[in-house]
Parts: sequence; structure tokens; C-alpha cells
Amino acid sequence: MKRVLYILVTVLVLIFCYNIKAATKIAVANIAIIFDESPERTKIAKKLETEFKNRISELQKQEVELNNRIKQFQRDKSTMSATEAKNTDTDILYQKETFTKNVQAFEEENQHRQIEERDKILNNIKKIIQKIAKKENYNLVLDAKDILYISNIKDITEEVLKQVK
Repeated sequence: MKRVLYILVTVLVLIFCYNIKAATKIAVANIAIIFDESPERTKIAKKLETEFKNRISELQKQEVELNNRIKQFQRDKSTMSATEAKNTDTDILYQKETFTKNVQAFEEENQHRQIEERDKILNNIKKIIQKIAKKENYNLVLDAKDILYISNIKDITEEVLKQVK
């Protein structure tokens, strides 16, 4: 719904700008390409990998321990007393739940950090686009991915990329 509204507003703005017949300058920039080619993106990916390296190792270790415990329980189950088997099964279920909660917490934190870092990059890109728009006197800069067709409009993606790098 938001995307449809955004496209509708963009089209209305373009129609309005076209009808003004003033010296309106419009440009487009492909934010996705700029983001993908940003050297900051790879730096941040490495930074996050380092940041979460220990937690990933710990989760992998917990997973191996849990799987080993399950295998051992399945092997030894027939020789255990009913009480011992029930207690071990309960312990394994608790260990599975704990592991699942740890994985979910890790995934949430990892996703939060990725979004946080992505937003920093996008804000930097936005500032660069605004700087170029002011310098070149563009009245409107649109994201190229949201435009189906437009002609005779300046694409400033390469200019932004040069400043991002």
C-alpha cells in the first residue's frame, strides 16, 4: 500500500512538474546500485562479522553439544531406567529451548545491527545526493527503481558513486 501511494505521489509530482513549464531540473539516482557498490558496505560487513564471531562460535558449539547429547540419549535410552530417561529427555528439551532462544536473540540483534549500519550508509548516500542536487540546482531527485519510464532526465548515479568511493 505504501509503495503504491509512493508511486502515485511520484507520478503526480512529475505531472505537476511537467505542467509547470518552468526551469525545473529533475534527476534520478539508483540508490540500490550506489549502496551495493559502496566500499563502506564491505567494511561494515567485516565489522559485523568480527563483532558477532564469538557468538556464532558459541552457538555452533551449543548446537554440536545438543546434537551429541541427543544422539547419546537415543543410543543409551534402552539401557536407562524410565525415570532417568524421562529426566534426560526433559533436560534435552530444556537445552533445545535454551538454544532456540539464544539463536533467536542472536538473529534479532544481528538483524538490528545490520539495519542500523545500513541506515548509516543510506544517510550518507542521501547527504551526497543532496549535496550534488544543490550544486547542480536540481529541484527534484528521484530513486530510479521507483520510476517505470522517464526520458531526458539526468542520471546522477555515477556522480554519487564517485563521491561515495
